[in-house]
Amino acid sequence: MDGPASATRTQPAVQDAQHATDGREASSGEVMIQVSGLAKTYKTKRGTVEAVRGVDLTVRAGEIVGFLGPNGAGKTTTLRMLTTLLEPTAGTAMVAGADLRREPVEVRRRIGYVAQNGGTDGACSVGEELTMQAELYRLGKAEAAERTAKLSAQLDLAGLEDRYVKTLSGGQKRRLDIALGLVHSPRLVFLDEPTTGLDPQSRANLWTHVRRLRDDLNTTVFLTTHYLDEADALCDRILIIDSGRIVAEGTPEELKNRISGDLVTIGTDDAAEQAVAALAGLTGIRETTSSGNTVRVTVEPGGQQLLAITRALDAAAVPVASIQLARRQMRLSLRNPAWLIIGVIQPILYLTLFGPLVKHFISQPGTPADEAWKIFVPGLLVQLGLFGSMFVGFAVIAEYRAGVIERMRVTPVSRLALLLGRVLRDAVALLVQSTILILTGLVMGLRAPFVGIVYALAFVLVLAVSMSSLSYALGLALKSEDALAPLLNSVAVPLLLLSGILLPLTQQSAPTWLFDLSRINPFRYIVDAMRQVFLGAYANSTVLWGALISVALATVCVMAGVRRFQVESG
Repeated sequence: MDGPASATRTQPAVQDAQHATDGREASSGEVMIQVSGLAKTYKTKRGTVEAVRGVDLTVRAGEIVGFLGPNGAGKTTTLRMLTTLLEPTAGTAMVAGADLRREPVEVRRRIGYVAQNGGTDGACSVGEELTMQAELYRLGKAEAAERTAKLSAQLDLAGLEDRYVKTLSGGQKRRLDIALGLVHSPRLVFLDEPTTGLDPQSRANLWTHVRRLRDDLNTTVFLTTHYLDEADALCDRILIIDSGRIVAEGTPEELKNRISGDLVTIGTDDAAEQAVAALAGLTGIRETTSSGNTVRVTVEPGGQQLLAITRALDAAAVPVASIQLARRQMRLSLRNPAWLIIGVIQPILYLTLFGPLVKHFISQPGTPADEAWKIFVPGLLVQLGLFGSMFVGFAVIAEYRAGVIERMRVTPVSRLALLLGRVLRDAVALLVQSTILILTGLVMGLRAPFVGIVYALAFVLVLAVSMSSLSYALGLALKSEDALAPLLNSVAVPLLLLSGILLPLTQQSAPTWLFDLSRINPFRYIVDAMRQVFLGAYANSTVLWGALISVALATVCVMAGVRRFQVESG
């Protein structure tokens, strides 16, 4: 695979920085990042896209290294690979002493990551965010409290521990983002566009804190930026990426000297190496690189050298296609208990308004008075589980946009835990709502055995796990409320109606086509099983089929949810 090492240069490559910008000697010992031939290829409908094409780079302990490049150059893709958010297509990398491809979890334990858009939850306090982040890295309570206090003092967050994140200024939020990336004391931290969107005063303040990461904490910093002044002010070395390859590297001073001239880009007909050889002897040429059929020549000044370059290529009989000169340039649920009540209102209204009608319709002479409730309440429990859990995907879309999902994906916590933490919160909320619904039914005349109620709640919990997992998977796949809402509504309503939540679907009560259609609906079997346990039957074939389908559905949906938390694009 082509990479920087394959480019032909007439001038020696710039060597690693000999000293830091503050005059200290850069560490020449431990290597913190060692990358060789790292590549990422995407397959699209139009063909293969090489986002990163064989990147080689080295970062030593104690350095602040800047990573620059225009949009689409491969900068973000490279960063996401180094932080385990993307799986490389090819190449090798050691990050903080761990193998990127074979030990991604170990890499996550050893690095800190601060995303461009942050990753904080506005509804949480500063202290809660820091504590939760510490728990994700399995820090004990005492150590977490010590780290939180220390980082708050170091990053000027002291006194803000009880403030909600949404009330912080832009600079304060960015310092909190950095604190979250440092809470587990990583020796290597990745900062993605750390000052984007900040005013000049906040930028200068944040620069001071970034320098302290290295000077006071001996932390190696790898940062991406669009700002040349930022890279010049902060970085010991700068790497510039373009078209998926590292095209330049060196100290800020070295790069300023190298790129102060102009760039001549030459398109050849399969004669790039011949063109490089023809230009090797010309004066005024600082550097010549080749990539495919393109040759890039750094000259000073370009206007005067263009004629000499053309003559040299003509004399060597190099076929030139083009030549141009260019100038260089659960907590939330407890805080909002109203949502628990809102979620249960609709089933209770159904119970109150339609229950007496259904009771009158179902009841026959000699039939127990509470029989209708044993048929109607299980259906409402499934409705509550379906609608209460199927729409939680909207919340994960908001978390994705805020950067919370990405922040958590860079921690060593397993993808299953990231999913189940949310799913269990939803399941507990649904359990509370279901209990309220059953208690309301008991008041209105439901007489179900206690064991049957427990079994029914177990069905509800498994249903919550299934639908929450599926909803999170869909939310992360679509990443758009406008796309998720019609999809869920178009799926949930038919499934609900075909499950027979109001009345059992039998061959006598439904047309043949409707009855046959309901038989392929898994929720029908769950509703039938819940009705059986309310009637006191716990081990007949209906209950067993309902349990089997519930567990199978949960397994498939959890696997889909975990897969979405694992996927490369996040």
